Amino acid sequence: MLTEIAFVGGVVGVFVGLLEVWHRAEEWSPDRLTAEGAVRAAMEGSEAAAVRAEFRRRGVTPPERRSTPAGFGL
Repeated sequence: MLTEIAFVGGVVGVFVGLLEVWHRAEEWSPDRLTAEGAVRAAMEGSEAAAVRAEFRRRGVTPPERRSTPAGFGL
């Protein structure tokens, strides 16, 4: 009886472990690129200067350069 419980527990443990590995692999897939990740990749790529210039042209500034805290501007 104890052997059967240990065997079933081991099988369930392996199954849960495989599901966890599959979920983490899917979570870090390069196919799932967020908007923030795309901007960071563009800022590090070969066209980084053009991306920064476009942001400056549109008035987008990094958070540390804003003159007023977010939500407190007029």
